Amino acid sequence: MNLINPTDSVKVSGAAVFDGGDETGHLTDGRLLVAGNLTQRHTTSLSSFLATGNHHVVLNGTGAQVLDFADSISAFFANLDDNNVSAVVQLSTAINVQGDFSMLPGSHLTGIDNSRTGTEFIVFGNISSPSTSTLTMGQLLVGGTLSIQGVYSVTAVIFIGTSGQIIPANLPYQYLDVTGDATFGIGRPVINQDVILTGTQLTLTDSTVIHGSAYITAGTLVLNGQTLDLDGGLTTDGTRLVQRA
Repeated sequence: MNLINPTDSVKVSGAAVFDGGDETGHLTDGRLLVAGNLTQRHTTSLSSFLATGNHHVVLNGTGAQVLDFADSISAFFANLDDNNVSAVVQLSTAINVQGDFSMLPGSHLTGIDNSRTGTEFIVFGNISSPSTSTLTMGQLLVGGTLSIQGVYSVTAVIFIGTSGQIIPANLPYQYLDVTGDATFGIGRPVINQDVILTGTQLTLTDSTVIHGSAYITAGTLVLNGQTLDLDGGLTTDGTRLVQRA
């Protein structure tokens, strides 16, 4: 199937199953609208669903929908839009979005396992969750802007941006990991469990509370003249803890 022009559009009222050949270069633009479940299998090719560029998958069902991918490394979305405002969209496996993920007011996205090591939702671009939407996930990996106006219930969020990624300060964080270069935005962050820094740098911009522990296994925690209040322990491993005015 080729969707390579901005006006290309395929509307699927039922379920969509991708278990064919390599789709590399065939899903680069246009929109695939799916009202049922979307399933990827790799009987023939690991890349039986591989979207790039400005291609969008729009989930627009009126009942519950499930995303189920056999491979989340070689098969992925370019951009994903949750437009289902009637029922929950569930990830039954890890899902990889190379671009942006957006929700409509009233839409709901959840993982099948929302524990600390549960379902992975990987978004290399931006995430937009407007008011009255609900985002519930075990592991959320985000490389761009995390914009949350609705309900946010994520057990572990991992910021994977590589250059000056902004971490919203006002979200109810449980576990927070940084694998790149990130700075807290305006406000006083409160992290209810642990913080893990394995990237290059995490910079504070206000007083910060961590009710668990902080593990700095790579990179630098920059205090930036702010107070870090830890209820648990502090562990550094071959790194620096820096206070900079």
